[in-house]
Amino acid sequence: MVKELIYTYFISLFILLIVTYRNRRSGLRISLKVFTSLLFVGIAFLGFRPLAFSFNYAYFIFAGLVFSALGDLLLGFTHNASYKDNSMLRDGIIAFSLAHITFISGFNIIQLFTQYLLLFIPLGAATLFILLTRPKLIDTGNLRLPLVLYSFIIITMVLTALNTNMSLLIIGALCFIVSDIILGIAFLYGEKHRFLPVLNLLIYYIGQLCLALFLFK
Repeated sequence: MVKELIYTYFISLFILLIVTYRNRRSGLRISLKVFTSLLFVGIAFLGFRPLAFSFNYAYFIFAGLVFSALGDLLLGFTHNASYKDNSMLRDGIIAFSLAHITFISGFNIIQLFTQYLLLFIPLGAATLFILLTRPKLIDTGNLRLPLVLYSFIIITMVLTALNTNMSLLIIGALCFIVSDIILGIAFLYGEKHRFLPVLNLLIYYIGQLCLALFLFK
């Protein structure tokens, strides 16, 4: 069952990448994106069930993947839209923030967060925010504050993942943040460089698969 789901996951992802590159109808792209996201939730669920009663972190990681799928649905409606006055993007940021908070909780159960890592959060968040919202590139409109908070949350998630020393979690977290940076650039240049949205999706879904497969440990 797991192998079949993983095969289906890669087939769905491959079709999604083609549709995204060719800039086909948004309805088809959104449907494929939601379906692919539901697949990583389904894969995670198969690994979550035997862990749920023995390892508390499994609840948080699984919940994080569910919130991520919700964020995918919301962001699916922001294709070719600007940051400004976009309620779907705002709601997507909220959903992914909740995902990262639950990931942080789960990772912290696996390995307690060490205090020295706190020193890197402000620096990392500031760097990420600058990359995502350079004034000459992107008008963030009324989403500047949510993006600042999101930057702090995702940097904390990445640092807690690094602190676990678990390869699947580290790869998943790094893919998440790299895909976010590419997404920010794609909002501006996606029409001119169609490979950017494709690269964003590819890296993101590889990361989500890594997080889902961790629940089989």
